[in-house]
Amino acid sequence: MPKFNRQTLFVGLGIGYLAGFCAQLIFAILLLRMSCESFGCIGVGIGWIAWVIAFAFLLACGAIARAQLQGYPRLAAACRLGLWLQAAQGIGLLGYYLLHTA
Repeated sequence: MPKFNRQTLFVGLGIGYLAGFCAQLIFAILLLRMSCESFGCIGVGIGWIAWVIAFAFLLACGAIARAQLQGYPRLAAACRLGLWLQAAQGIGLLGYYLLHTA
């Protein structure tokens, strides 16, 4: 059985974070295009709640992966860029929500 390597765990976490960020971005675009249902947009609301939970989880995973990837500068830079893009995505969607609900 191979010996457990912490660095491999964080490389996997970094790659998983980047894949999750792309999936989350696609999910946000699909939610923005979704129309309301007949009884108060419950499906859209549940989708956005799931998106916010995934956003917080992925942000934590990306921050942990970025902090632990010393020996992999390209992956660390990709995680750093992903964190900046994810923060911009969250701020942009929060601004969109505030403008359209006020």
